[in-house]
Amino acid sequence: MAMIYRNVRVVLTPSWIRNGKFAFPGVPQNEKVTIVATRHRQNRFFLATRETVISASPEPQLDFKEVTEKQYRDAIDGLSR
Repeated sequence: MAMIYRNVRVVLTPSWIRNGKFAFPGVPQNEKVTIVATRHRQNRFFLATRETVISASPEPQLDFKEVTEKQYRDAIDGLSR
């Protein structure tokens, strides 16, 4: 999982996980970001993206879609660009 700022070129990964939830502490309120999450299960690849605005208690729902291995790897590689 990663959070990508839309106004500046910054990619964040969660700093801690608790009760199955990811957290990105220190991100300013009202910041526009894109959440990117991936899963790999039983040789199947899944990707979810969600544009959102940071609020006091955001919990954006992620809708995972099955993708090809190439789409999965391209999404991961794209995080570092």
